[in-house]
Amino acid sequence: MSLKKILCQDKQTKYAEQLSNFNKIIAQQKQDKNKIYSLHEPTTACIAKGKAHKKFEFGSKVSFAVVPRVNIIVGVKIFNGNPNETTTLKPTLDNIEQISGIKFKNAIVDRGYKGKKEVNGTTIVSPKSPNQKQPYSKTTMRKKC
Repeated sequence: MSLKKILCQDKQTKYAEQLSNFNKIIAQQKQDKNKIYSLHEPTTACIAKGKAHKKFEFGSKVSFAVVPRVNIIVGVKIFNGNPNETTTLKPTLDNIEQISGIKFKNAIVDRGYKGKKEVNGTTIVSPKSPNQKQPYSKTTMRKKC
């Protein structure tokens, strides 16, 4: 076998994944699922925001766990695709427990985490809707969240 063929085969094996991504990009259609949006980060997903001024974002969903008042990040978990926020809570809490060895009693989340009140013994605290009338509960939730 000639040296030229060996070098060509080495380059093909070295760049096989990139060539595969190039072919997928050329062949993909507008309505296809699992499209490639970025050459340098092929796992990038299109995330629908549902807002008039900014309908889409491109990237990955990331969940941060921060200790309140101190603002120390104790865990970060990245999710491929565009999963619903309610499905990201359990893996994030498991990741924190695995890294720190601590199981938290409470988790304060935003309004995107609807539905669950408890996950693996951790109580989920989320702010109520902004139309609450009682000033006491409004200030209490504001202090918690």
